[in-house]
Amino acid sequence: MNLSNSSQCLNGGQYFRYNNETSKWWSCKCLPCFKGSLCEIQYNYIQFSWTSLISVDIQYSKTNNEKIILKSIYFIITTLIFLISIIQNVFCLITYFRKQIRITTCGIYLINYSLYSLLSITLREITIINTIIIDKYNFFICPILPALSSIIISLSLWTSSFIAAERMLIECFGYSLYRTRKYSFIFSIILLNLIFLTHITEFKRRKLKPDPILPNIYRCTSDDFEWSEKPWKIIDRILTREYLHIGVPCLLHLVSTIFILLHIVKHKIYINEIENQFWQILLIQLKRHKDFLIPPILVMLCTLPSLLVELITSQYCLDFNMKFILRIYILFCYIYYLPQTIPFFIYVYPSSVYTNQFRQTKIALYLFKKNKTFLSQTDVMRKEKRIVDLKF
Repeated sequence: MNLSNSSQCLNGGQYFRYNNETSKWWSCKCLPCFKGSLCEIQYNYIQFSWTSLISVDIQYSKTNNEKIILKSIYFIITTLIFLISIIQNVFCLITYFRKQIRITTCGIYLINYSLYSLLSITLREITIINTIIIDKYNFFICPILPALSSIIISLSLWTSSFIAAERMLIECFGYSLYRTRKYSFIFSIILLNLIFLTHITEFKRRKLKPDPILPNIYRCTSDDFEWSEKPWKIIDRILTREYLHIGVPCLLHLVSTIFILLHIVKHKIYINEIENQFWQILLIQLKRHKDFLIPPILVMLCTLPSLLVELITSQYCLDFNMKFILRIYILFCYIYYLPQTIPFFIYVYPSSVYTNQFRQTKIALYLFKKNKTFLSQTDVMRKEKRIVDLKF
């Protein structure tokens, strides 16, 4: 057997030539992410949708028991996230629809954010059920569903950046909290249309293709445009998701956070001429403004890992046997959806105004009543136990 890098093998494949008394034949040993008799076919699992990556992780398991365990883990995690998100977003909506909040510009953005989050989590649950339980693809599952999911998550991220910018204008530039809501409606409609238009290439790029290794199984992949589709390729480069729909909203969050921090330092601390207590006063002011600072910081922390992984791995190959990297990428996808999963803890709970509004809702009154009843019963049981202990 002779080994060489012959020109017969493409894309860096190694050429094997076998010479026996009975037969002579050759083959190519391909590098990761290349296949075919001449290593002429290139593939990269990083181009697959996150649910297809979950399917890849399951399908390439070594044993059936491992497949069952992975299916159970992914389904349970996604369903728990779905249920938590439903509860939290419903609590947020009943809070935002109270008059004191819904008449504000920020209230309109918050309502939109919760609605987008509900829709996003629902689409994600549908895709995971199809991937793990049904395991069938059609025109709705690919490309419609992944493209819609991408649109909704972009709307959520942009809306959260609008909320941060609105709060910055109120805190730093003296804009009225109760100014006309006309502009928030206009901006929301413009945003909806722009996001849809900039995702046209998603519908064009998403295609249902056979798995490179298991051709009887189909995956939803994000395919590159051919040179014959040069106009689409140019549009896709301009509207790249990583830069436009993740990078720019994160930049808005960062700018808003910096402006609020600078405003706190300049107008809440130095104005009182107590520089010797700078750090103590700063911590107090940060605690008072936590409802302005927690959302943008958490959104950036949850979004940037996914952005960095996409930018780094897009330059490299992700093969089916790179399990660790594959699961890290899936984990970052889950983290990316965290702000849409726990909006109540991000926007309502840190704000005393929003928390008080929530406590006045019917569902909160019912929950607090049940909680008080439970606590009172617990106190009675404790008192009875103390009496019995004293007797003995």
